[in-house]
Amino acid sequence: MSVTKTIEKREINDLRAMIARSLMVDHEMVLPFIERTAFLSAIFNFRNRPGAKLLSAGVVTSDINSASNMAGLRIKEQMGMSPFSGDLESVLLSIQSTSDIVYIANPNRVTGANFSMEQLEKIANAVPDGLMIVDEYYFDFFGITAIPLIQKNDNVIVLRSFTAAFSVGSEDAGCMIANRSLVSSVMEAYQGKAISRIIQKTIQTILTNSEAIRLRLKEVHEESLMPCFIEQRKTQCFSGCDSIFLLRNIRLICIVL
Repeated sequence: MSVTKTIEKREINDLRAMIARSLMVDHEMVLPFIERTAFLSAIFNFRNRPGAKLLSAGVVTSDINSASNMAGLRIKEQMGMSPFSGDLESVLLSIQSTSDIVYIANPNRVTGANFSMEQLEKIANAVPDGLMIVDEYYFDFFGITAIPLIQKNDNVIVLRSFTAAFSVGSEDAGCMIANRSLVSSVMEAYQGKAISRIIQKTIQTILTNSEAIRLRLKEVHEESLMPCFIEQRKTQCFSGCDSIFLLRNIRLICIVL
């Protein structure tokens, strides 16, 4: 192994150790990545067995569709009576094989639908030969994690994002948390881009700066209250090209009557 490769491996291991400390797990249970869609595609393919289905417990976002397409798989969107709440019964009924792969955004990134720890455990138990992938993209705003299930289920993968609360590059950096053997197997199967030193330093800064995270979450929370503020003041909102004021990430022009 070259000196450069040796240094890169040591730096990645240091990053894994720092992430692991923040999650209170062993560093061998953590695998960072910078290309979310490509990484998801690799996971879908990793445990894809003949006859197995790829299911989504809730609304499917475009990046998940892209990942399934890259893997050559068709993802089935499974919802109950309401897309705004997790429906355990409909998910369990849709599982046709113990080798099925179940993807769960918890909470769902579109509707906010979510599942409890007890419900997640039942889903994991229904696919012992497959995978349950719990995408905790918005964990910083939600607070419930499936990480405890990893200790007793070797088919559970938890995904976290470094870009939901803070922007770390444009390709959606994050990490996978799973048992040691699963992480080791995925490391062998996944050949993604190397994590640059700039992104490594950014992630390290985020993990060690709890005050910055607190302030950022407060800012996002205050932004989420803006529609209520507008409604209380009888504000009319409509799409347009001339801006009077711009709500973050939404091209709405709002005129106070």
